[in-house]
Amino acid sequence: MNTFSMTERIESAESTLTLSVTDKREIAEDIFLFELRDDDGGTLPPFAAGAHVLVRTPAGVARRYSLCNVPAERYRYVIAVKRDASGGGGSLSMARDVHIGTSLDVSSPLNYFALSGDASRYLLIAGGIGITPMRAMMTEIAARGAHFDVIYCTRSPNRLHSSTNSKPANSPRACACIMTSATARNRSRSRP
Repeated sequence: MNTFSMTERIESAESTLTLSVTDKREIAEDIFLFELRDDDGGTLPPFAAGAHVLVRTPAGVARRYSLCNVPAERYRYVIAVKRDASGGGGSLSMARDVHIGTSLDVSSPLNYFALSGDASRYLLIAGGIGITPMRAMMTEIAARGAHFDVIYCTRSPNRLHSSTNSKPANSPRACACIMTSATARNRSRSRP
C-alpha cells in the first residue's frame, strides 16, 4: 500500500508540471475557477473525464482538484476550488494567494473516478463542488450519444456552480437542479 503523503506524491511524480494561472474567476459564492496553462504553450498530458490533478498551493499544501474542462482541450487544465474557511488551508491559499500569472506545481492527471464506457444511460449525482468532475463527464457522455441525467444539489442558489444555467427555486435549506442530456445538447448548440 502506498503511504506517501500528497506532498510526497507531487514531489515524486514522474511528470510534475509548472503551470501558470491564466484565468481566475469567482463563479459562484466561494467557488473559484482557475485555468492553468504551460508558459510555452505546450500540450499538456492527456486526461479522461473524472480525472484530477494534485496542486501544490502557495501555502505549500498539496490538494486534489478535479479537472472540469473537456479532455480534448490539451492546451489547458481547468479546476474549480471551493474556499473552505474551516479546512486545512489549501482552498484558502488558492482563493487568497493565487492570481493570474501565479506559477503552480501540478501533477499529471490521475483518475480514480473514471467514467464507465459501456453504458447507454447514466445518472450523475453531485452536491456542491462535487459537480466539477461531472462537467467533463457530461461532455464525454453527450459526445458518445448516450443519455444522461444529472441531479445536482447545493445549499443555496448563490452556490449553484456555473456549469448549469438553470434557475432553481429559492429554498433556505437546499436547491436542486436537474439536467438531462437534451439540456446539455441544447446549451452546447447555443454557445459561440
